[in-house]
Amino acid sequence: MPRTTGISWGHAVNSKKLLDEALTRPVDMIEADVMIGFKGSTGYGWLVDYFYYVLVPQLLPGLAGAAIPIMSHPPMRNSDLSLDEFLARVAKHNRAIKGRRKVGIKLDFKDALALSPALKKVAAGWPRKDSNSQLLWLNADVLPGPGAKQPSFDARAFLEKCLAAFPSATLSPGWTWVQIYTLFAPLRLISPHPTRR
Repeated sequence: MPRTTGISWGHAVNSKKLLDEALTRPVDMIEADVMIGFKGSTGYGWLVDYFYYVLVPQLLPGLAGAAIPIMSHPPMRNSDLSLDEFLARVAKHNRAIKGRRKVGIKLDFKDALALSPALKKVAAGWPRKDSNSQLLWLNADVLPGPGAKQPSFDARAFLEKCLAAFPSATLSPGWTWVQIYTLFAPLRLISPHPTRR
């Protein structure tokens, strides 16, 4: 495994705007969150999007369209950036780089349902690690932290699926943690910029 000191990161790169910003800065790695959700927006603002893409699918499945792997962080279930687009844009950026280190990605899975379809998309849209390609890190919270909720992932299944699909990827298993800001979820919904981790 390469040394990790001195690596610059773009964190929570879950929208087209944030991806554009990350690709114009000198970053070594881009971290983004992967969930099953919906691509798009209602056009009526984040609050309407929250109701349409988070609450409505729970009550009326299928109304918001087909759920796909997207770049998003809970509680939101919609994004303007699908996993396919994310992979294609970073891969295109890396092909255009001449003589510089290519950008690697760390996919932080927030939804156990996203893992299998996302790994298939990554296999189709991201170069395998060799001397000329990029780093791939795969992360999910698979263990319960102290006083925290049980993870939505089965640790063994996560590790086995990731290793089967990408034996040379860096696996980054994590643990759930007590999120103080979840106590203030109603206030978080008021903010157009939810707290990022």
